[in-house]
Amino acid sequence: MSGTYDCSILSTSEEYTSAELTVLDPPQCSVSPNTTVISDKEVVIFTCSVQGNLLGDLVWLSNGEEISRRTAETNEYRTTLKKADNGARYNCRYENQTVPSHSWPNPSCREDITMNVQYGPDVKINGTNKDEITVLEGKRVSLECVIDANPQAESHEWIISTKDETVVSSNLTYYIQRVGCKDVGIYECIASNRFHDGTISTGNASLSLSVQGPTVCRAPTFKLALGFHFFIVLVTASIMVDSA
Repeated sequence: MSGTYDCSILSTSEEYTSAELTVLDPPQCSVSPNTTVISDKEVVIFTCSVQGNLLGDLVWLSNGEEISRRTAETNEYRTTLKKADNGARYNCRYENQTVPSHSWPNPSCREDITMNVQYGPDVKINGTNKDEITVLEGKRVSLECVIDANPQAESHEWIISTKDETVVSSNLTYYIQRVGCKDVGIYECIASNRFHDGTISTGNASLSLSVQGPTVCRAPTFKLALGFHFFIVLVTASIMVDSA
């Protein structure tokens, strides 16, 4: 109990001494946000508040590194979280220079807040950003659709547009056993996932495949319009109909 305590010795000199004792209450912290699932590039406000009779520092840490310090009852840290911040751990800690940290039951206001940053599919073909490849005639080709997404992609498909046909495949890896002129065309992988709020995000990657060898292969007419070949084919068909 806080207060002033006197100590006196009964004697003819009537000497006595006194001391003041202050009992410090352990800090009571409150931390937000409670929701740890957010979308890429979303602004997040981390708030840490403390109640007690001894003012100290409220320190925010990210993955163990100090990012904000304030001597006050509240420390509010505002930041924009991105894809790279997925899985980052945030923690608010109370510090007081006059009282050793071991005097408090727990210097951290609560357990780590681990952020789940959701982002749309980042799609690559064979793990690179190449938009065209040349393959020797007769060789075996494998094209892998590499998808980085959080949450994981719900759907994915290959759309292969060559001179003779359009093929759709649901496999992650598309194989050509013996590549030839018939395989010259556009190879596109499309993937989509769904965020916590129901929003659907789609990503894609495409490349142009050409063949080198004894046979002279003619490229499809839409090769120069990479990424818009479906639109161009439809427009061409419409023009042909109208002219008739």
